[in-house]
Amino acid sequence: MDPRSFLGELHFFVHFTHEDYIEEFGRAILEAMAMEIPVILPGSFRTTFREAAIYSEPKNVWPVICELWADEKSWQLRSEAGRAFVRRNSGWDQLASRLTELPPAQESDERVFLNPPPDSQDRKISTIP
Repeated sequence: MDPRSFLGELHFFVHFTHEDYIEEFGRAILEAMAMEIPVILPGSFRTTFREAAIYSEPKNVWPVICELWADEKSWQLRSEAGRAFVRRNSGWDQLASRLTELPPAQESDERVFLNPPPDSQDRKISTIP
């Protein structure tokens, strides 16, 4: 099942991982937020997702869901907060500004491709400026 179909069936996205698991990026969380699904996370994600998510201890997740489900306006506000966060931090318009923040490439910098195209085996791969 593709993520859009899966997420389209959810009213809440609860994301609690094992304490030894290292979350690389939080893409699944962002995808849920982009689909305007309220997200419930452990407090360890607060520095990443700030006001966009709801934070809870595992034992309190069900009461949080019940409270939010009973208040449509609050549910809508949480949905919109997540979507706004995605737009502010991960929207296409963010790409250009982030690229301009990168330090300029030096003349000696050369980007290496780990899997160059087959026809490039005998020639140098050009540098990406």
